[in-house]
Amino acid sequence: MTLVNFKFGRPNPDGTITGAKGTIKAVPTRATVTVGAPDTTILPVPFTVTVPDSGEVVINLTPTQVGGWSWELTFTIAGVSAWTAYVLVPTTTSSTLDYPDLTQVDALSAQPTAAPDAIWWALLRDGLSSANPGPIGPRGVQGPKGADSTVPGPRGWQGIQGAKGETGDQGIQGPIGLTGATGAQGIQGTAGTNGTNGATGATGLTGAPWTVTPIANGANLDTFVTPGWYFVAGADAASIINSPRPGQGLAWDMRVTGRNSTIITQTIHLVNNGIQYTYQRTTVGTGFGIWRHYAPTRVFESAAIGRVGYVWDDINSREQLVYGDTGMRQIGAVGTLLNGWTAATAGDILLRREGSTVTLSAKINNTSATNDIFYNLPVGFRPRTQSSVPINGNTGNGTFRYARASWDGNVAIYRTTVEDLYIGGTWTTTDAWPATLPGTANGAIPNA
Repeated sequence: MTLVNFKFGRPNPDGTITGAKGTIKAVPTRATVTVGAPDTTILPVPFTVTVPDSGEVVINLTPTQVGGWSWELTFTIAGVSAWTAYVLVPTTTSSTLDYPDLTQVDALSAQPTAAPDAIWWALLRDGLSSANPGPIGPRGVQGPKGADSTVPGPRGWQGIQGAKGETGDQGIQGPIGLTGATGAQGIQGTAGTNGTNGATGATGLTGAPWTVTPIANGANLDTFVTPGWYFVAGADAASIINSPRPGQGLAWDMRVTGRNSTIITQTIHLVNNGIQYTYQRTTVGTGFGIWRHYAPTRVFESAAIGRVGYVWDDINSREQLVYGDTGMRQIGAVGTLLNGWTAATAGDILLRREGSTVTLSAKINNTSATNDIFYNLPVGFRPRTQSSVPINGNTGNGTFRYARASWDGNVAIYRTTVEDLYIGGTWTTTDAWPATLPGTANGAIPNA
């Protein structure tokens, strides 16, 4: 085998040469045989080598000194059109040959197309002095016909494939044939018989029942660390040690759960006055932490009472109002004011309660008034027992008028002359939340 170096480059404006990449396809022009043990027939099968960005690659090619054949090399290099060359490859193992030093030959005769370079002749002489034969010389003059032999001679070398002939003219297209009739649909096959049902599986094991263990009178809850469900009767509850409700005789149940032997949680559920709530504690370090109370909440809204929210008061065993809003109520309609006082529209007198805070604003007229009291607050909006609250009153021109709201619900303003009067005030109340709301709603109850 002979190593042949191929190197391609593109010139640059600065005088340097840049490698040109591409591919080289190599194929013997015909089958040939190399001598060996055994001999090897080399088929005219092509292979392709990639030329990298450097533009240089070395290919190991079989020498062509035997059999009158050559290597057909097709070059596809970036920037130029593809071309094909036919070359002879001499035998050498001492050095790598450069591609330009190879002898170019005719594709059909495998004879040199130009006088070979001196390196070719030197390598050829080396080949002749070795065991490897040189290239086949030209055919000599035909000698006289010899005697006929009874033994057939060896099969000659296969000739080089001739050039491809020109493509013939396309024939005239024949007429399109008639479409055949659609075949009849086959008959549907009969459905197969259903398979036999599988056998019924065995019945699973019955789960163990949930056992509820009673807690005895005077027991200490710190000792209940085994996961399970426990309960205490009302008669025994008051004497339980470390109970969240010491001294109270309310029955409850307790669940004990644990991730491991050191993290134990006790959860107690009980019902008081129809309200369900929960206590819970967990082991912290070497003992239980404090009981935490999880109180239920109750929030509802209606046109009758507005929007209210309660949370359970565990200390006093009752619900505690924590949020309430009646929204703005307009109460200036005819018939709601007292002692001849009037308002131009129902919206001229507005009343609202938020939690324990009451707000009143009014624009009223005393033309027909017979008393300073013009309105009586309904229960749920009145100031604290046995107290009166001064509120702001003035005329349209800013003149001050004394006004007050009393614990009995009466709201009054001092009269001097016939005039429109303006009132605005805020106070707190300890009344229970009103069962019904006065007047009519003035807009919706806000969410914030």
